Amino acid sequence: MDVEAARRKYRRNAVFYNVVDRPLRAVRARAVARLELRQGDSVLDFGCGTGLSFGMLQRAVGPAGRIVGVDASPDMLARARRLVAHNGWANVRLVEASADAVALDPGSVDAVLCFYTHDIMQSDAAIETAAAVLRHGGGIVAAGAKRTTGLRGLMLNPVTVTYSRTAITNLDGFDRPWAHLERRMGAVEVEEHLWGTAYIARGVKT
Repeated sequence: MDVEAARRKYRRNAVFYNVVDRPLRAVRARAVARLELRQGDSVLDFGCGTGLSFGMLQRAVGPAGRIVGVDASPDMLARARRLVAHNGWANVRLVEASADAVALDPGSVDAVLCFYTHDIMQSDAAIETAAAVLRHGGGIVAAGAKRTTGLRGLMLNPVTVTYSRTAITNLDGFDRPWAHLERRMGAVEVEEHLWGTAYIARGVKT
């Protein structure tokens, strides 16, 4: 992972990130639902950005639950901290660290969310970290952009790629962004959204 390149991109993006994310709210809601969280659960938001998933995660785990947000961008985390403080969420812990180097307790969370974190999904080290912190039987849900095929691809892929380049450092694996997760977890369930330009993939730790 090129962490410094990602930090530079998100230093520019932090100001308007919440606005451009609005078309993805339905995908985010579906991804959180696929975590299958229960009240009192612990969840890792891996690449949490400005904390846009925190509200949905809070409703899923409740005040007795726990949310850990990890992000390498201090600019994005600054906004996440303000969001947490504004809402009085005492059960949220924020960690500034690269996803491939963060130290978290093994087996300490019930689920992991990776929402539009393409660089994380292309890092075996980051996925191994996510799998290690996950309890047995827990799920990793990844969602993000991808190339689609056929006539839709001819029309939509240029837009998807252009938008994605503002937030990711490379397009490696953009046809099947879940491939690294699939290798680590053994099998994943994949859904397509937004006319095939977005995906949600879920794998369970056995």
